[in-house]
Amino acid sequence: MTDKFLFLATVFNRRDATIACLRQLKLLSMEFSVKAQIVIVDDNSTDGTLLAIREEFPEVVVIEGPGELYWAGGMRLGYAKIENENYQYDYLIAFNDDTVFDRFNFKSFFQEITPTEILVGAFKSQGGELTYGGRKQCGFWPLNFARPELSSLGNEVDVANFNFISIPRHILAELTLIDDH
Repeated sequence: MTDKFLFLATVFNRRDATIACLRQLKLLSMEFSVKAQIVIVDDNSTDGTLLAIREEFPEVVVIEGPGELYWAGGMRLGYAKIENENYQYDYLIAFNDDTVFDRFNFKSFFQEITPTEILVGAFKSQGGELTYGGRKQCGFWPLNFARPELSSLGNEVDVANFNFISIPRHILAELTLIDDH
């Protein structure tokens, strides 16, 4: 795969989950030849997350937050650094640090990526229930969204969770990634 993927996540006090996620991400990226650069915003973790990332993954870019960014602020800070320092990538992959990647679905996700679409990864609970992914608008007043039925061909959605999402860089340039409000 010749495309370059920049992975971005915000973390806070989930050392074990974060390290497990990064190990799996690194392993699967190598196995499927995904050219991955990883940027992590650590929002002042007190459980050793920052040190553990730096020790085990020296190639990961770590941005230190002040402890008041929360997820959205951390993602804004990370994206600002990526853009201000002109990182070279074709797709931004936003992900959560507690994501457990499935080998088959990881491979499938990267096979489905196209430069014309935002691709949202769907997640199931251990019981098989769809927990995260995209939603379809099903009402305007009150504003309401529903989970689409999963399909092997994918689903068109109106809104997306950022648990695992791929956004082509040229599309990202036209969007506000995460609003300040």
